[in-house]
Amino acid sequence: MTLQSPSPGQGTAPPSVPDTALLTCSFDATSVTSLRRAVERCARAAGLDDLAVFVFCLAVHEAVINAVCHGGGRGKVHLWQHADRLSCQISDQGPGIATNLRHPPCPEPDSSNGRGLWLIRRVCHDVTITCDSAGTRILLHFPLHPPSQPGANTPVTPSAA
Repeated sequence: MTLQSPSPGQGTAPPSVPDTALLTCSFDATSVTSLRRAVERCARAAGLDDLAVFVFCLAVHEAVINAVCHGGGRGKVHLWQHADRLSCQISDQGPGIATNLRHPPCPEPDSSNGRGLWLIRRVCHDVTITCDSAGTRILLHFPLHPPSQPGANTPVTPSAA
């Protein structure tokens, strides 16, 4: 994993992001754990409490694991802070995510997979998925002052079998 802690305005965050860049790094399967620790340090430094750090890191981790498993085995993370939220873009060079899988239903309790995107959408304030010839980009926004229960405003209902 190649870690960089860019200074604001260095152009290392996605182009339309003028806010404070916290982390830019490449990852693969061997660097997932160290990436998660780096994201955790940034989330704590941004002021998230313990539960919010856990939830934010879980969402980023799920997107990273999706990139490793389905997006070519490697990718990039850009993490930056706005006045009221953390944003993280996870990108890979994989084939993309089918449109019908971008808003998955709640997985069945006995399902062994299919929870990543569902979980990400459940705990993040806003999620944008972009797929094109360059690969897939998942953009997560997480409030710096989240509600006391992540996803409390989103009902969880099992999908019909």
